[in-house]
Amino acid sequence: MRYMKKRFVWALLLLAMFWSMLSSQSNAAPTTANKNAQTSGKASSMRLESMEGTVKIKNASGKAMTARDDMRLYNGYEIATEKDSAAYINLDDTKVVKLDASSSGLVMQAGKKLEFALSKGSLLFDVSKPLEDDESLNIRTSTMVTGVRGTAGWIEVIDEDTCRIALLEGEVMINSVHPEKGEIRQQKIVGGQIATIVFHRGSTDGAAGFLEDQTIGGLIDGNIILEHALIVRETGLIVESLDENNIPEFVKEAVEENPELQQRIKEETDLDVDEIIGKQKLESSENTGTENTQTDTPQDPVIQEPVEEQGSQTESEETEEDEEDEESSSSSSGSGSDSDLSSGSSSDSGAEAEPSTPVGTVTLTNPTLDEINTELATEGITAVIANYNTATTLSKGDSDSLVVSDGQTLTLNIDSEVTLAADAALNLNNSIAVNVSSSGSLINKGTISVSEAAEFTLDGIFQETASRLYAMATKGTQIVDYGEAATVLHKPWQSGSTYTLYGTSNTKESLISLITLSGVSGVLDLNGRIMYATFELTKGADLTIQDSGVNGCLSSDGTAVIWLSNGNLTLKSGIIKHDGGPSSTSAAIRLYNGTIVIEGGSVDGNRNSGITTGQNSGIGSFAITMTNGTIEGAEYGILLDIPSLSQKVNINGGEVSGGIFAIDYSKTDSNTEVSWVNDAYVVSGYGTGKAAVKPYVAPSTTEGTQGE
Repeated sequence: MRYMKKRFVWALLLLAMFWSMLSSQSNAAPTTANKNAQTSGKASSMRLESMEGTVKIKNASGKAMTARDDMRLYNGYEIATEKDSAAYINLDDTKVVKLDASSSGLVMQAGKKLEFALSKGSLLFDVSKPLEDDESLNIRTSTMVTGVRGTAGWIEVIDEDTCRIALLEGEVMINSVHPEKGEIRQQKIVGGQIATIVFHRGSTDGAAGFLEDQTIGGLIDGNIILEHALIVRETGLIVESLDENNIPEFVKEAVEENPELQQRIKEETDLDVDEIIGKQKLESSENTGTENTQTDTPQDPVIQEPVEEQGSQTESEETEEDEEDEESSSSSSGSGSDSDLSSGSSSDSGAEAEPSTPVGTVTLTNPTLDEINTELATEGITAVIANYNTATTLSKGDSDSLVVSDGQTLTLNIDSEVTLAADAALNLNNSIAVNVSSSGSLINKGTISVSEAAEFTLDGIFQETASRLYAMATKGTQIVDYGEAATVLHKPWQSGSTYTLYGTSNTKESLISLITLSGVSGVLDLNGRIMYATFELTKGADLTIQDSGVNGCLSSDGTAVIWLSNGNLTLKSGIIKHDGGPSSTSAAIRLYNGTIVIEGGSVDGNRNSGITTGQNSGIGSFAITMTNGTIEGAEYGILLDIPSLSQKVNINGGEVSGGIFAIDYSKTDSNTEVSWVNDAYVVSGYGTGKAAVKPYVAPSTTEGTQGE
């Protein structure tokens, strides 16, 4: 008995640990003497450089995104290609990945650490320049992982248990789990070699041997693996010499289009480049002449259209110009007729050609609102794509907003500065997508509204010029809500979102008195704005407050600015300030049940206390932890004035101050713990002759003492 079940579990754990460590390992060749030692700290960027056919993209949350050329890709994005399609992914110009047809994978990034997880199909990788010491590019499948440092090749996923990796030049180290021994094994291959890795989810015992070996045997029988070319053969892994005839077509095309790669292959391997790119095919194509041009034209008329075919087609169009009717000649306006969207644009037989791209799609450059609406109002138009690459202002014309009918879609790709004028509106619904690239910006002087299911991605800059206070809710780069703060903040929060305040006015602006967060998590970014509001955290709600601007403040003149009925509060930056009020017990933060973490910013209770407990004796359980920032109160910085189930205060940094006591817990009981590190913070009392900390005194003590 081989105990394969136990070995398999152990192997998976070992492989998982290895994958997590791989990005920190370097397989690079030694750096040359003249190599520039000064490396950039800027993270590498992933982009969908170009695409052919149909490419689908989902973000890390699983939401479908609109694929477009030069689209920025972020950690967790999933890319999938359909039949007769391809996606070219550029990783800062020196690292290129081509995802073949009917393939899918996941891109992952942490700074300059990049990874592509191929789950289906095939991909080509070409790293033309050796990676720097602080860079990594890993490619993995379900059966192996490899770090690419400066080489070219391809990977094919045959099924969930089998993959193949081949090199056109350079070398890589393949890491996989040995199915028999259960250990991580490494196998180096060089240019001109191909490896097949098999790892099943279980194995057989007895004479039948391992399933891995049976799979390899089947691949040999199917002439996929060439037995005469075998170099290494062991359970679950073989290496063979690469045969030019076994190179996939999409790889041959990439080699043919890249003279620099051809040169690298010639210099570093024994592979015949002429045979790879198919000189026989090229000669055959030359002998074909113009008669076969129509047959050989790719279905997609936009991508990779040969020059000879274009010229031949033009001549054909000129010959038949007198026979064309008015409808054919007007098709260039984007009215949705089939003739301008068909493969080859015209047919020798005169029959109606089959379109290869969706009929009714029109692309505009820097259009006005009226120009977009004109196309949307044209019969047959189902999709409008508007690309903005120069500074543009969208102003009210015949209509102040965009009108998208049922069955239509509108996409705005903003790569420059676009200003929405004061008289214009951008109402985003399910049919409208707005993508602001990292080099683009959107300045809102008008009105923007975002429905819950809208697609609105912001990689670049957003600027709100309105005087009123607005709030934008985002998940990553996806905007999920936008509007007046009083409206947006009082909706049920979309858990995991960041709510950022906008508006040019920095005066205190009243909102509805109470905003209740129940069982959700979220971030409130004050963004340098001042807002009047009271928050209640209940049912385990988790709120983080930060300020990406300067002097952002959350304020209230009620009993408290933030109530923790049952919730958790983290203050990273910004100000939580109680602004007067009628009650002598008013505080910036009132705590019943939950936790408070102060990592920065300021808690200011200028009426009474910075932080105080609730009024229900014996039922509360809470903790306060402070590492930086300030807590101050007119009377007490922190006031724990009732017994409770559990009260813990741990001050490890920052400053706590109060007009009477910095910390007063004299009215608590033995369930209260207060600790601080004198070297890490300052505890100060402003009252003459008063101690900084007034502690709890056990009943057995006859005479109380005051703390340091």
